[in-house]
Amino acid sequence: MYTKLFRRYQQMRRCELVRSLIRGRIDLGANETRVLDMSYGDGYGSSMVLEGLNYALFVGLVISTQKLRTARHSLASCQVAKRDAERFPFSAETFHTVCSLETLELLMDPDASLKEIARVLRPGGTLFLSVPVSSSFNAAISR
Repeated sequence: MYTKLFRRYQQMRRCELVRSLIRGRIDLGANETRVLDMSYGDGYGSSMVLEGLNYALFVGLVISTQKLRTARHSLASCQVAKRDAERFPFSAETFHTVCSLETLELLMDPDASLKEIARVLRPGGTLFLSVPVSSSFNAAISR
């Protein structure tokens, strides 16, 4: 029980941090309006990140039909799509911000996902990425 509550608390704090960092960029005139969240969950974390932000486009990605239904309910004002993490259906340089919180370590091909993130992120854009501490992910991220 304690472990589950602690994980939820950690998730909440990560989302609050990301939201405050995005808001800071908006306040600095970075026009942070297009956000891609590739957390592939039920929309809980995404809804926390979005709380109180002004954005023109927010796209949340999920990998299962069940999660898609839940996320669409949680993120009613956003686009939510079931998509592959290795091939995004977006043009290059579409997003000002990409969020991937505690997701990369769950994917079949994290290197391909990182390449896709680099492709869809605008020059000067911001990537918010968190993964568990692991030397294999440190090497992939540093590339």
